[in-house]
Amino acid sequence: MKIAVWGLTLSCLSAFYLLSCTKHSDSAAGASAGSHTGARTGTLVFSGSKVQKGQPLLVSLSGGTSTAIRWSVAANPGNVHVVAAKDQAMILFARPGTYRVTASSLGADSSATDSSWGTISVTDTVYQPVPPPAYDTTTLAGDQITITPSVDSNANLFLLAQTKNSYGCASTLIYEMSAGGTGGGGIGLTFYEVVSNGTGPCNGVQNPASAFLFPGATSTWPIGTYPVTARLNGITYTGTLTITNTTYTFSWNYSSGVLISPLQLNK
Repeated sequence: MKIAVWGLTLSCLSAFYLLSCTKHSDSAAGASAGSHTGARTGTLVFSGSKVQKGQPLLVSLSGGTSTAIRWSVAANPGNVHVVAAKDQAMILFARPGTYRVTASSLGADSSATDSSWGTISVTDTVYQPVPPPAYDTTTLAGDQITITPSVDSNANLFLLAQTKNSYGCASTLIYEMSAGGTGGGGIGLTFYEVVSNGTGPCNGVQNPASAFLFPGATSTWPIGTYPVTARLNGITYTGTLTITNTTYTFSWNYSSGVLISPLQLNK
C-alpha cells in the first residue's frame, strides 16, 4: 500500500472557512447539533459536522469577548491532536466516533469562567486530500520530526508525526507512506515539506506542523520483524518494527533527524 498525502492549505482560516476549504467535507460548515454557546466565548463554528480520520477540523469562535481561550476535546489521550491559536484551532482525530469540542474562556487565575461546545462525528475512513492546484510550502531544512506511535481499539498502530520547528498556526505535513505486512513489508515514510496558512490569520501564533499516519491493519501482520525507514532532508533513517502477540517494539537508534518515542507499546 502506498499513500501520497499532500498537506491541506488552511489560508482561509481568517474568513472562517470558505467553501474551497471544505470541499472535501461531508457536510456544510457551522455549529453542530447539540452545541452550546457561551456569553464570553461566543458561538463555536466548525468547518464541517463530519470529518475522516486524519482530516483537519478547523474550528473558530464567533461573537465572543474573551481574549484567553483553552481548547479541549473529550477523548482518550492520543486519539486527538489539538493545535490552538487563541480563538481558532485545528484538530486531528485518529479514531472514529463522536467527540465534544469545548472552548473555555479563562479568568485571571486560568480557571474556566464560561464555555462553548459542539459535537463532531469522525468516520472510519482515512483522509486522503486531493492536492490543491496551487499552495505555498515551506522547506523542512534544519527541522526534526518526532513520531509518536499509538494503538487503536483494534490493536492497529497509528502514528502522530510532528515537527520540532513552528510554522503557521495550523500547519500540515506533506508526506508519502508505504506500508504492508507481506513481502518486504514494513513501514516507509518520506517527509517533504510543510503547508502552512502563515501568520496573517493566526493571531500571531505559530505551531509545529503535524499529521496522523495510518499504516493499516498492522494487527493482522504476521508475527515477525519488519523494516522501518523514514527519509527527511535527503537523509534516510532505518530501523525495525517487531510484532509479537502482545507488543509492538521499534528498534530506532537516532537522537536527531527523525525520532520515535515511545519505542514499545502493548496491543
